[in-house]
Amino acid sequence: MRPPFIYNDQKYDLSHLNKYEYQYAYQNKKSGRVKEYSITVEFSCHCFTSEIENLTALDKHLIYRENHEVREFNFTRYELSKQTRLIIEKVINGYCFNTGKGNFFTVELVNFEGIKQEYDVFFRLRRTNKNACTLYVESAYIRLAKFQHRRPKKEKILFTTLIIHTMEKKPIISKK
Repeated sequence: MRPPFIYNDQKYDLSHLNKYEYQYAYQNKKSGRVKEYSITVEFSCHCFTSEIENLTALDKHLIYRENHEVREFNFTRYELSKQTRLIIEKVINGYCFNTGKGNFFTVELVNFEGIKQEYDVFFRLRRTNKNACTLYVESAYIRLAKFQHRRPKKEKILFTTLIIHTMEKKPIISKK
């Protein structure tokens, strides 16, 4: 359980980013057999924090520590993080994009204060046993215009393909 973040006597509930279980089933088209997997979904603190850019100008009350990381609580990322659970469930029932670097991402268009922006959500999938895996959301943020050139190519992949390859220990090969 992730405790709330407190700033200026206001609580910022982070329970929407607690890990949870998702039951995933798909039917093999050839054999007709149904396979079921348990997916544990976990979220990094990068979903609601940002890198500390200027330690001397930082309000020390905004420092957030988790494991070995020290980051800055980010109010915009926090508000947007409330959507990540729904976004991940859309991915599980649809598709995402392969970065070609071992992780995957999805892009959602978000109306935030009347502005249309792209919200990038990066994650990794790791097999934990023959019937279970962990989907770890590494980061989620609005990509700034000056960093658009850094976005990986959008190489579409069905989540079904991703989970089958992960569970059968097969590599996800990039088409690059």
